[in-house]
Parts: sequence; C-alpha cells; structure tokens
Amino acid sequence: MRKEENKGFTLAELLIVVAIIGVLVAISIPIFSKQLEKARDATSVANLRSAYAEAMAEYLNPDLSLKKRKGLVIKDSNGNITMSVNFESETSSTITSIVVYNVDIESKKSNNWSGLGNNLPFYSTFKTFPQSHGDPGKSGKVKVTFTYDEDGNITETRLTDQS
Repeated sequence: MRKEENKGFTLAELLIVVAIIGVLVAISIPIFSKQLEKARDATSVANLRSAYAEAMAEYLNPDLSLKKRKGLVIKDSNGNITMSVNFESETSSTITSIVVYNVDIESKKSNNWSGLGNNLPFYSTFKTFPQSHGDPGKSGKVKVTFTYDEDGNITETRLTDQS
C-alpha cells in the first residue's frame, strides 16, 4: 500500500513565519517613526527658512524705506495678514522688526529640529525656546518675529503660537 504525501505547511511552520514577521514589524516601527519626525522637522526648517527669506526681502526692499510708516501690514489676496513691518518711529525709515504670520511648524517633538536647525542663518538668535533652539515640540501655525539692529543684523528671533 502506498502512503499519500501531505502537501502544505504545518501549523508550527506557519507560527514561525508569523513570529518572524512580527519581529520585523516591531523593529521597523521605531525606525519609521524617527524618519517621519525627521521629515516633519525638515519641513518645519524649510518653512522657517522661507519666512526668513520673506522678511529679508521686505527688509531689503528699497520702496519700503520710503514709506516711513509705523506698523506697515502686508495682506494676501484673501485679506489675511501675512507680514507686518515695524519701524523705529512714524518718521523713521529704520526697521526694528518684521513679523511673518502663519508659518507652519510640523514637528511633534522638541529635538532641536533633528539637528537640521543648526544651518539656519538666525539659529543663534532664538529667544522663545532657548532650551530647544527654537523647536517648540508641537505642530501648528506660529508667527515668527525677526528683530533687527541698526546695521540690519537679526538680533532676536521669536516663535509665538498662533493657534
């Protein structure tokens, strides 16, 4: 009499495969989470760099110094305030600070922007969150205030929660 061969997998073999998959998933989740936070930090730093570029463009705008007004407000096409420029006085053309509104911060952890903030041109001037070099550790919209000295150097950068 001939014995029939069983085809397929045993229960033990299937359990081993499931266990191996479980271990691989457990190892990959923290790695994926770190990379996701790094991506959020990179986006936040890019948004801050964009806010800096907007502020510097306004600061260097030759038409702006001719206005000599206190509290110049710049709005988008929907009427939302995107930036405000503050002068030393109503008769002065010296800009003391520029505030950029609605800057998106996507970071969820206060981790010094995953080290990416070190390359920001104003990195050493953060005052709001000095222990974290400006990284608030939560996502949301912020307004960024750049304060200038009489030579046009940024002396202070503040992030203020806007939500």
